[in-house]
Amino acid sequence: MTRTARRLLITLGFPPWVGGMQHLLYLRCCLTPEHVLVAAPGRDRASAWDRAQPFPIWRWPGGPHGIPGWRRFHQVRWAMRALHVHRPYIHALELGQALPFGVVALWAHQRWGLPYAVWVYGDDVLKPARYPLVRPLLRWVLRRAEAIYAVSHYTARLACRYGARPAKVQVIHPWPAPVFQPGHRATARRRLGLSDEGYLLLTVARLEPRKGVHVVLDALRRLAPRYPDVRYAVVGAGVARARWQRLARQLGVNDRVLWPGPVDRRTLVWWYQAADVFVMTPTPGPGEVEGFGLVYVEAAACGSPAVAGRNGGTEEAVRHGQTGLVVPVDSVHLADVLAFLLANPTYRQRLGRGGLTHAQTLRAQAHAHAALWQAPL
Repeated sequence: MTRTARRLLITLGFPPWVGGMQHLLYLRCCLTPEHVLVAAPGRDRASAWDRAQPFPIWRWPGGPHGIPGWRRFHQVRWAMRALHVHRPYIHALELGQALPFGVVALWAHQRWGLPYAVWVYGDDVLKPARYPLVRPLLRWVLRRAEAIYAVSHYTARLACRYGARPAKVQVIHPWPAPVFQPGHRATARRRLGLSDEGYLLLTVARLEPRKGVHVVLDALRRLAPRYPDVRYAVVGAGVARARWQRLARQLGVNDRVLWPGPVDRRTLVWWYQAADVFVMTPTPGPGEVEGFGLVYVEAAACGSPAVAGRNGGTEEAVRHGQTGLVVPVDSVHLADVLAFLLANPTYRQRLGRGGLTHAQTLRAQAHAHAALWQAPL
């Protein structure tokens, strides 16, 4: 372990686990590798991946699952262990989530005067805020933080509602990794083994009920008579996949839907490049929200226009009329919007160019934010 003073970033999830939050924190670490040390749960085959990274990663055994009470105790215990092991090299803490690691941060602040920063995304605030016994602790953690990194203005307002001091909140929109670049649609489709004929809609997500694939499937049913050559690809894995596959059969669109499953980063770029329209219409339940939506700007970086369901911070990821369209989450309206886009290739191309500019702007802003993570809190 290097003796360079670093921030200790403690998080519930980190690559090679897949997810928008995980990838955002990874990109953040890549911007200042000499100033950060990561503490995160372990994972099968993580050791080889960790050794290839430009910053040190300390893993604790186990993952994010288990009996809720014991799971939180386990996470706090190992986070505390990480802090003690690396204390000589740590000048500040950075929390991937306010809870449960706020407990560790408050203790370290009291014991050693260590300042801390907190990332907020949406669900990580809304879910604990639902419990009256937990809400005061959440407020205390957010209130005492030296910095709050919010992924959208929506989540910034949410953090302030639950205790964050407005002057301490900084909005840091997620940005696409450099690998996401425009490409030739026909070439991408050939690499994926797809025909160059017809239209392709695309969703990339963890396949959880709140991602709204069922809305797109119903819109596809309504769209199919007007566009008999339209197909829909759902890239990712998750608990809702089997349910949605049954729904596709029930709706009579099963032969139009592709389920590639989880894919590697290079193949994901090809899917974005192959698509005519990226679409995701989140339908969160109680205590859930789409705080931003990294996949929208990944698609934009590859030149694909996006259709987003209006929820939480999606209107910051997709700029209506500039990089895509933000619509109410209902299949009738969505089918009409998709039909309009498919019928207007010039407009789709204009949105795609706007999305690429937006993605490049977010990347530039991220490099400017790197100074935040190099300076003392």
